[in-house]
Amino acid sequence: MIIVVMGLPGTGKSVVAAALGKRLRAPVVRTDMIRRALFRPVGLKRLRNLESKFLYDVQRANVGREITGEARQVMEAQKEVVYNALFLLVEELAGTGKDVVMDATFFRESYRARARAVARRLGQRIFFVQTVCPDEIVKARMSRRNIVNVANARFQTYLQFKKTFEPARGPVLFVDTTHPLRESVDFVLKHIGWRK
Repeated sequence: MIIVVMGLPGTGKSVVAAALGKRLRAPVVRTDMIRRALFRPVGLKRLRNLESKFLYDVQRANVGREITGEARQVMEAQKEVVYNALFLLVEELAGTGKDVVMDATFFRESYRARARAVARRLGQRIFFVQTVCPDEIVKARMSRRNIVNVANARFQTYLQFKKTFEPARGPVLFVDTTHPLRESVDFVLKHIGWRK
């Protein structure tokens, strides 16, 4: 079984994904962790002077700033690399018969289609869970994040994603993360028919 936990930054994806992974005893594969492993952190000032920006975490360097056209192109290319790595890891884990939880925004329908294709190829069931909550809760959560947090998105990033987040085609379970975490996880597990 593959569970895709998706949604806008700051809506509680990673918290719900981690709790589901714990309950299911399943690995959680996070795009935030993959990005951190692949691209080195660097400050914006230093990034501007580097010849090969692709080696560095351009998204992290630009947090809270207006993003230039060049930075946007590099970020888009890096997102593709990160999602490619995500699908390779999930295919490897799910291919051994393990349940797997995926944690990413999945803001494009094309990424969701790829997840469905992986599940079909492996003969695995797949469920999509989208975390949601009010803007003011997201803003409060993000204001408490510090710069070393693996998930480094800020409220401006959330607002940008909100404009471009593509609606899902197909069944999605919406989870309001203003509810207690245990309640949200129980809700998901009941929906997918999981029993101990």
